[in-house]
Amino acid sequence: MNGELNDRLLEYVNLIKEDYIKHNANEDEFYINFQFAVDASDAQIIIEKYTYSNQRAISNRHVALLENEMNNGRFVQGTQIRFEFNLKTNELVLVDGYHRLNAVMRTGATQIFVVLLVSVNSLQTLQHHYANIDRGKQRTVADQLLAYDTSNNLSLSNNELAHINSACNRILTGFYKSPSRHALSGLAMLRQVELVADTAKLYLELLKKATFAQGVKRKFISGTILACAIITFRYQPLKASVFWSQVLFPEKISLHDPTFFLREFLVSLHSNDTEIKGVIKSVTGGVIAPRVAITIATSWNCFMKNKKLKQVHRSYYEQDIVFDGCPSFSEIQAWILSSRP
Repeated sequence: MNGELNDRLLEYVNLIKEDYIKHNANEDEFYINFQFAVDASDAQIIIEKYTYSNQRAISNRHVALLENEMNNGRFVQGTQIRFEFNLKTNELVLVDGYHRLNAVMRTGATQIFVVLLVSVNSLQTLQHHYANIDRGKQRTVADQLLAYDTSNNLSLSNNELAHINSACNRILTGFYKSPSRHALSGLAMLRQVELVADTAKLYLELLKKATFAQGVKRKFISGTILACAIITFRYQPLKASVFWSQVLFPEKISLHDPTFFLREFLVSLHSNDTEIKGVIKSVTGGVIAPRVAITIATSWNCFMKNKKLKQVHRSYYEQDIVFDGCPSFSEIQAWILSSRP
């Protein structure tokens, strides 16, 4: 209502600052909540003034769904939107409610929200809260890592960071289970990604130079393939550089060279040819991730032994995943787990 929500927030922020200074400067968080009818002008002001600097990109599809609910009177009144005030920097930030306020702004339909205002003592606390709150549109792994400004700190894209996290989870599950996206908090994921980032970059830098079609190149960053690359670069960096260079740039390599075999397998794995996909499914038994990991490990082991590779026998898929020149899988998993407190 012509900025009345903004005025109310600033009024309460001033009360929090006074109370913080006067009574209890050691208190980490103060909470104030109130109900408010938010109209389009309120929503526009809030979005313009208080959107988080590392706010994830807007999902127009999700906003459209919310618009439809609001236009048809089905939007639930009284849902919570959350603001946090950083006592150290005097910065007020919208932490939860970005998509809902965009829907209010677009429809022009006034909606009732419960507004929660929380004070925090550090940017790190605010980052942690943003990364782990899932009230409207769920936060993806990339969204959680973006909250910590990880891409700038590690010089990696948000997409690369999410794939690195997936690769770590593939290693921890031994490739035989689908890793749960909710298994770790945002901060735990950050520590995990930081641990392996430099190792992952050795493979990612090679991949950037590859001449695959863009769709195929995207598949070469999948969690399973990246996990295998991380393992080999971690424990055999020089040989891994040669191995993966030959996989990605197969110049003057014989037909039965293990790196050529692996390249053809991985490219065909992501082919749109239904006949090829049927053959792969029959070979892998329909359980893709562990079979791909075993095929990569078999190719690596043949490369390390300077042996040719014509096919991966079914019997190989019943064996443990072993990378020659690397420690046992339990030791590799312990390395990933060392990032956790």
